[in-house]
Amino acid sequence: MSASLSVHRPSDTGEAASLMSELSADGPSPLFTGSSPGDLPEFVREAVEADGRPVVSTGELDGIVDYRPEDLTVTVGAGVRMSGLRERLREEGQWIPLSGTGLRRSAGGLVAAVPPTPYAGEYGPVRRQVLAVRVVSHGGERLDWGRAVVKNVAGYDMPRLVCGSRGRLGLVTRVTFRVWPLPEVRRRFELRPGPGSGDSAELAGATVGVDASRDWQPEAEAWRWSADAGETPALVVELSGSSASVDARRERLERWATTRDLRLERGPVGGGEADADPRPARRRPCLRFRVGPGYVAHVVTALRETPGTVEIVAHPREGVVTARLDPGTDGDAAVSAGNAAAPDAGVEVARGGPGLHERAASLRDTGRVELEGRVVTALGGRDRPWAGDFV
Repeated sequence: MSASLSVHRPSDTGEAASLMSELSADGPSPLFTGSSPGDLPEFVREAVEADGRPVVSTGELDGIVDYRPEDLTVTVGAGVRMSGLRERLREEGQWIPLSGTGLRRSAGGLVAAVPPTPYAGEYGPVRRQVLAVRVVSHGGERLDWGRAVVKNVAGYDMPRLVCGSRGRLGLVTRVTFRVWPLPEVRRRFELRPGPGSGDSAELAGATVGVDASRDWQPEAEAWRWSADAGETPALVVELSGSSASVDARRERLERWATTRDLRLERGPVGGGEADADPRPARRRPCLRFRVGPGYVAHVVTALRETPGTVEIVAHPREGVVTARLDPGTDGDAAVSAGNAAAPDAGVEVARGGPGLHERAASLRDTGRVELEGRVVTALGGRDRPWAGDFV
């Protein structure tokens, strides 16, 4: 860790407010992180040091503030790791429907970045799990938005506006989540092409949802492909509920796969064990495209044909396609390919340096950029030079 990196660790909202007020007057907007600054990728540290940006770590804001199992709500500090919170909720037979990337983040990072989740179809995306947030604006003002109740229809839904803002509206210091009863059984399956199905157009078609003109089809949670492992594409289907219900649906899934020459393989999650994605987190440039459901398959196809793309995960229900890139590529080709396949795509850099952010920003719709700028300005936020990683 370079001595020139300025790191701040507020221990409560009051300290965070004073700190943000001071930093606002000094110049560059800070980089927010829920992890130890020593764990930041090298390219992030280099860019932050070059720009003279301070780092604000929420690692000290790591307590469970209020947990009410009977009300299905839990309030936590922004620095709480979602994997640790999962274990506490499991003791009460409850959970927040997350896996993989979502479980590796802090609570504040989860809200700031809203990564896609395979459970969006049944439980809704991440922003639907957020009931209330406490934010310290860039000017040092404390803002409390939302209420710690599941059914709240009063006023504007400001917490959802904070979701995905990536620090432009300020520092998230506290979050209230909705929790759910933990399913009795969870089973994850992967469907892969059999010997006679080639690259399986059936899988590509299933990424855009169920075709009403056909017989029953499974509702795909995700479509995944990795060049690293030399994999054929896989359609991920997760079944949850009572044991009898899951067994019945598994049999139906097996019949459907057999008639299409698809191999049904048991995935890594089962038995109610809400484990994180076993694939290790990789320090690679990562792009995320948010598109209409009808464009998911087009973006997937375009990215697979783009040199430098090493892994693709698509979540059709959310209209999100995530592409991980080879560290040696600048990402321009992938940004252009995804944008060409879905002209109205929202392109964001989930992991990458300033150059990649600038390239992605240059292709964004002008009207959308202008609208976001007005919202950020109205709420006292700041458009940051580039959004660092939220880990």
